[in-house]
Amino acid sequence: MEAPDVETRTRYTLPAGVEPDDVLRSLLERFSVDVASVETQTRRYYDTFDWDLFEDALALCRVDEAVALWSLDHRPVGERTPFPVGRPFVADWPDSLLKTQLADLVSVRALLKRATVHARYVEISARTNPPRPAANLTFENAVAHEPGIVVPFAAQVEVETYPGADGADDLRAWFEAIGGEPVEAAGPLASLRAARERMAYSSKLVFDLDPQMPCVEAARTILAFLLAVVERNVHGVLHDVDTEFLHDLRVAVRRARTLMGQLPGVFPKRTARRLRRDLGALGDLTNRLRDLDVLALQRGDYLAAIPAVARPDVEQTFRRLQTERGAAHHRLIAAWQARRCETILERWHAVATGRTDAGPRGGRRLRKFVRGRVRKQCRRLVDPQHDRVLDAGDIRQVHRLRIEGKKLRYLFECFASVLPPDRTAESIRRLKALQDALGDLHDLDVHQRMLGAFAAPATPRDDASTGGRRGRPDVTDRAIRRMFEERRKRFRAEARAAYAEFIDEAAAWASDASSAG
Repeated sequence: MEAPDVETRTRYTLPAGVEPDDVLRSLLERFSVDVASVETQTRRYYDTFDWDLFEDALALCRVDEAVALWSLDHRPVGERTPFPVGRPFVADWPDSLLKTQLADLVSVRALLKRATVHARYVEISARTNPPRPAANLTFENAVAHEPGIVVPFAAQVEVETYPGADGADDLRAWFEAIGGEPVEAAGPLASLRAARERMAYSSKLVFDLDPQMPCVEAARTILAFLLAVVERNVHGVLHDVDTEFLHDLRVAVRRARTLMGQLPGVFPKRTARRLRRDLGALGDLTNRLRDLDVLALQRGDYLAAIPAVARPDVEQTFRRLQTERGAAHHRLIAAWQARRCETILERWHAVATGRTDAGPRGGRRLRKFVRGRVRKQCRRLVDPQHDRVLDAGDIRQVHRLRIEGKKLRYLFECFASVLPPDRTAESIRRLKALQDALGDLHDLDVHQRMLGAFAAPATPRDDASTGGRRGRPDVTDRAIRRMFEERRKRFRAEARAAYAEFIDEAAAWASDASSAG
């Protein structure tokens, strides 16, 4: 029996407690139809924690032991490929077209199971001679996944009817009569879309703040969002799912600490001082692990930049660093699960939810206050001394400049909705370029010290771990120093250029009379 093209597809959420078997039995009793065929399938959808594939209108679906990439309008984007069980990082997959397609899309993030759909496909036919296709029913039970969390959805049924099918309207009306709630999204990816909606995640600062709202209300809104980011990432950090969980957690903590420092008087001085100290302590807990993560991510670039004769020593150094990373992660787990961290998060929650008082400036109107803070921070950055700092390369001064830039960038990002949009977006763009260059300089300094601290023994050796080749520590040391110096010159030039591009923008904000307040 060949089925014609589907004319109408409608999806319903079934009432709580109503089982698909009961629905099907009642349907067969109500209408003159029979079950023509039944098939079952379990679909597992994979994506990164922040839904990189979905954001690119793609879905990675596993059925049985094969996985394939689909567009969100349900067109195949590549061939089915054996699923590499136990390999969450695409870089570790066997070579294939799918690996190539995914490599740039997911970057360093792990692929996680984000939704599981158990589907039963039921074809029903009219009791005619010969039987005619009447409709296809797809019953789905789905759950959404997040590290440490499983969220079940109510059972759904999708009804596909054919052109000219008798009783199609009656069938849809019957589903509504038994309590089915029509669902806007339909099709094979409807459950994935629902999981994405339920588990949506972004650490981006996007707020629609009223320019005339009291400053303390805006600050609490932002602090609550940043605390939620931390809470969403903790499980991934403690279970070492991928390095971006720690990155997002650290950025949220740093933003919250900066916010408390950039809004003087919005909270009582004692409250602000204590929370800033608490947030600084949280950041300190994660510093060592993040430094090791960033260095590991640069491993390939560093190895490619030194002569082949020096690579065995550097490879051994990276192996030692990996051992140290494991120890640093265990220390972070112990510290985060201690009562002190729990207390800090409780205090953060109390400030964000209004369980602490507002400060003397908490009632100030938001826009005027923020523009005054932007003006003041830009004045700190418009300083001829910064050019000399970048030329001299004093890493401590460079780091201070980087911190001042972060403070301004977080102000722009947190309060973009109460500032001129085009002007603010351009300032953020230029600040980001400056911070990237300054961050590269900072990372170079940290990495050079770390590689030195874990350097191979200062004697030649013949080690099986280096493939039997004899290490030359003097050659390795010179190669590493030369590599870092070359990179430092390049990044310093990029920082000077980025600062020169940014300075006019900062000067305009610093002299803006409308920013006074």
